[in-house]
Amino acid sequence: MAVYPSCFRHLILLCTVVFVICSQQSISTVSDADVITTVGSVKPVSEPITDTSIIIISETAFPTEIRLSINITTTDNGTFCPFTLLVNCTTINDWSWIISKSANFEFRLEEPISTVILDHLAKFTNYTCEFQQAGQLLLFTSFTTSEDVPSTPENVTVSAITPTSFNLSWTEPIEVPTVLFGYNITIQRGDVSSSNHFWSDCFNGTQLFEIYINSSAESLSYNFQNASADFSYDVSISAWSRIGNGNSTNINISTTSSVDHSRVKINIDEDDEICSDYINASYIKGFSKKNQYIATQGPLPHTVRDFWKMIFQENVSMIVMVSRFIENRKEKCYKYFPNNHETMFIGDDLEVRCCTELYFEIYYDLKQLTVTHMQFMEWPDFDVPDGTSNLLLFCHQMRSRWANEGGLAVVHCSAGVGRTGTIIATDILTQGLATEKSLDVFNTVLELRKSRKSMVQSEKQYMYIYQLIKSLLEDPITEDDDDSNHLYANITVPSNHSIAIAESPL
Repeated sequence: MAVYPSCFRHLILLCTVVFVICSQQSISTVSDADVITTVGSVKPVSEPITDTSIIIISETAFPTEIRLSINITTTDNGTFCPFTLLVNCTTINDWSWIISKSANFEFRLEEPISTVILDHLAKFTNYTCEFQQAGQLLLFTSFTTSEDVPSTPENVTVSAITPTSFNLSWTEPIEVPTVLFGYNITIQRGDVSSSNHFWSDCFNGTQLFEIYINSSAESLSYNFQNASADFSYDVSISAWSRIGNGNSTNINISTTSSVDHSRVKINIDEDDEICSDYINASYIKGFSKKNQYIATQGPLPHTVRDFWKMIFQENVSMIVMVSRFIENRKEKCYKYFPNNHETMFIGDDLEVRCCTELYFEIYYDLKQLTVTHMQFMEWPDFDVPDGTSNLLLFCHQMRSRWANEGGLAVVHCSAGVGRTGTIIATDILTQGLATEKSLDVFNTVLELRKSRKSMVQSEKQYMYIYQLIKSLLEDPITEDDDDSNHLYANITVPSNHSIAIAESPL
């Protein structure tokens, strides 16, 4: 007869256990031999544990881990047998970054002296731990995980107060696993170099200054005054603790100023957080009208509401965007409009709805406005597009749509001066060619700069205007509805197709 030994573990003490043995054909009859009663004690798998010590050897390289040394001593130095150790850790700390207030671990100890790592703990947190073996409490111990630098400040926003001053505000970091002292703000000029500008202003781009703000300040904000006009600033803010600065949040601010006589002033509402009529935008004189364009900085997260308020207030019919949202892995313009057939709500009273890929409906104060949006994407910052044909066609389509709709056109890139000035100058010059058969690039750019400083920002962009006009004269754009009659057909072009280039206005 075959014998099949089996071992049953984890039975309850002092309980009767009945075994029913089954086969595929039948169930055996229960006999007295099949009934046993467990006894009140069991033979231990190892000698009784009489002493257990826990030593924190060292903190690991991560503030969410602790390395422990466990030393097990048995009765009379008996034989040690491997067993499973359960570790239950809890904390009473109420830090916002703690995902769970308890952590449970299970380790198989093969030696009387073992090293284990407790991981995925919360930073800078007090823990109390229970160590158990087979339901037997071995001991309690406690420890504190190490500190770490704070996370980045949250909700960093910048609001323009005047053309050369702005307010920087933020909220406390989500994780502060240390003692927070304050905040470190670093402001330095960036993105501007005298090598690619053609006005006389040179700055080496090094750090301007650092500001330390105590964490006990009534409000987490800072007003930056007396900024230089026509500059871009790189601003970084980090939490400052007793073990160092945390990671910083970096933003870019443009202080391209508006000439006061031409700057756009937005109406102030009662619910506006900052009572200022300032927006980085300027009225620009067109070919036939005094205020035909508005040149403005690309919207930022904190200026989207002001931007759309301006669109509504000035009855704008077209928005022309000559940049991408992200360029060279850096945000140049906030995505201020919704996706196709979606709606964006800005505050409690302003709604922007994308009806098609070109037209937006704006609802503000129970009124509605429809706006056409056009975007030219192949234009690098501080540079010019490859070739001239695509931009000339874009300008022609812009002019055709705009002529049918009337109203003002808002033109923006990132800072609202370089690419913005170039495309506005091109539009003005092409109108001059179409009606008066004349052009004056130098004075056209000079007039733009009387309304907004730094329009047509680099010498390369200034030269590009001449290239655009030259290409337009050599290969005029055809009117779609005019039997291939050319625009500018009566313009006389020199045989060598050369155009004299005047020196830059400044």
